[in-house]
Amino acid sequence: MGGKKSKPQEAEKWVAVAPPSHGFSVGQQVSCPYGDGSIISMSSRTRIEVRLESWELAYGSKVTCFVAAEQLSPYGLKVGATVSCYAGTGVVLEMASKSRVKVQLGSWELAYGSKVTCYLAEKQLKVVVPAIPAPLAPGTRVDTQYGKGAVVEARATDYVVELDPACWELAYECRPKLFLAPSQVAVETGESAREPVGGMKVDTPFGDGYVLSTRGDGQKVVESGKWQLAYSCAPRMFLDAKLVTKVM
Repeated sequence: MGGKKSKPQEAEKWVAVAPPSHGFSVGQQVSCPYGDGSIISMSSRTRIEVRLESWELAYGSKVTCFVAAEQLSPYGLKVGATVSCYAGTGVVLEMASKSRVKVQLGSWELAYGSKVTCYLAEKQLKVVVPAIPAPLAPGTRVDTQYGKGAVVEARATDYVVELDPACWELAYECRPKLFLAPSQVAVETGESAREPVGGMKVDTPFGDGYVLSTRGDGQKVVESGKWQLAYSCAPRMFLDAKLVTKVM
């Protein structure tokens, strides 16, 4: 009996994949056109997955994007960043390619106050990380756009500030607590302590009232606590700051 001979199965072929030559690695912090983040996977030179730090979706979900190696640069290296190089320190003006980064030096100056610019490769630059100020300790007296108060807690990304009773007072004499970014909080000084701000109770030549806001020309917008118009409306006054004094 004759039969067809079965075709021998071909051995599986394994292809060795060369490691990426772009110099990036999983877990490395990088900058890309969409912001700063960290690499979480790399399937090829043109498909690198980056989890962004500056984007957030609903329920705290993070945003990931796929970019090519040519679109990545070391963490913090972008237009406007302060960098150091062999010629001194400067600011990045333009990033045409990895081998052509335009930097304006701050440590050099030509005739007539002209600035020096140079073109350097990314590997020749080091990002200068600004110093992070120490967090304010609980109890520190601060100024905010809502009035004065004291720091109750310094959290990872913001401060919990309890306002003074002279600024705001809730029902049952409760003092409001605000959650403010560091940029919204300034340490109280002797000069600023005398400046009435929004929500404060003040005295004016027309009686007491509450500061609503401060206009661009420095005038205070004050709602009277003494006078009353038709339909129980309180009049608002626009007064020079020198006519308004804080009720202690």
